[in-house]
Amino acid sequence: MNTFRHFERTKALRITRTALRTVLLGAVLLGSGLVSAQLFAQQTLDKALFYPLRKVYHSEIFQGHRRTDNYYEGWYFKQVSADGQHVFSLIPGVAYGRNGKDAHAFIQLIDGRTGQTDYHRFPIEDFRYSRRRFQVEIGNNSFGPAGLIVDIGEGKRRFRADLSFSGGKAPPPKLLRPGIMGPFRYVPLLETYHGLVSMDHAVTGQAKFGKASIDYNGGRGYIEKDWGYSMPTSWIWTQCNHFEREGVSFMCSIARVPALGQVFPGFLGFLLVDGEVFQFATYTGARVEGLAVEEHRVRFDIVAKNFRLEVRAVRAHTGTLQAPVAGAMNRRIAESVDARIQLRLYDPKGRLLYEGSGQHAGLEVVGQLSELLGEVPD
Repeated sequence: MNTFRHFERTKALRITRTALRTVLLGAVLLGSGLVSAQLFAQQTLDKALFYPLRKVYHSEIFQGHRRTDNYYEGWYFKQVSADGQHVFSLIPGVAYGRNGKDAHAFIQLIDGRTGQTDYHRFPIEDFRYSRRRFQVEIGNNSFGPAGLIVDIGEGKRRFRADLSFSGGKAPPPKLLRPGIMGPFRYVPLLETYHGLVSMDHAVTGQAKFGKASIDYNGGRGYIEKDWGYSMPTSWIWTQCNHFEREGVSFMCSIARVPALGQVFPGFLGFLLVDGEVFQFATYTGARVEGLAVEEHRVRFDIVAKNFRLEVRAVRAHTGTLQAPVAGAMNRRIAESVDARIQLRLYDPKGRLLYEGSGQHAGLEVVGQLSELLGEVPD
């Protein structure tokens, strides 16, 4: 905890010094008449102070404004139609390889019903973002918490969508929990960072895939993100917000985490049910028990101070996604966007609080299970 506090103070001092230098420079420019007061207030101060602070407590906005190599950042948008017949996920992002080689923007498309995926590349210059709120554009495609507009691909693989989102939910940021990573958000140089944008929201609008029309009115959506320089060597990730009861959402990620000179299996996640968020992570003192991975099944329990959560997942169709290594999107991983999941939530006395089955769940199992059990090889 002292390490986190020291880093937090150091970061605050660094931001303050930068702001002071900017104020002095601005005073000179204002006095010389080379820049207007309005322009100085709206742009210079925002870049020096407000945007860096805003990023910490709003992980949904673009984090990599000063990165040009060995870096990636991507957002995961999942949309399920009301009838459950159409499940499409979109991943817009940027990738800078070593020394900035092969820098480009991208949009990945995942068809959850078939597992088929498409990777669309764009010049890095086609990527634009807002410093004040979560809004990114890649070419003529735009993504944000209020919706997305997309037109990618050609012929039978052309995907067009104009969707609106409403009622998005996410835990509010706090000092020691600025996001779902908790205090680990302040730890520098992690392989990857994780952000939660919307646990669950309503989707309206229309889409077309090839010649097929898709009605998304009454659908459900989910948004999260990752950024850093590489995905972990091993991880399990699962997510679902399509349960029998509306408003239930679940996500959990278990990964091999190198941090502060150590390597350990860490995890984080949440369960939203009846408006209450059960949040769990390594930093909350919760633990993973009974982790097992079979050919088509994954099971584990989350044990916390005030609840126990049993998780059982079954894989369905899988597709191959591109994932980052040293900022370059040259790793291939398998993801199922149409898995099934079973949850049981108990209180400390063993009384059942919630039981539900979810469809159209996302599920990734990558790397060696031994690393996630703490058996890290030399």
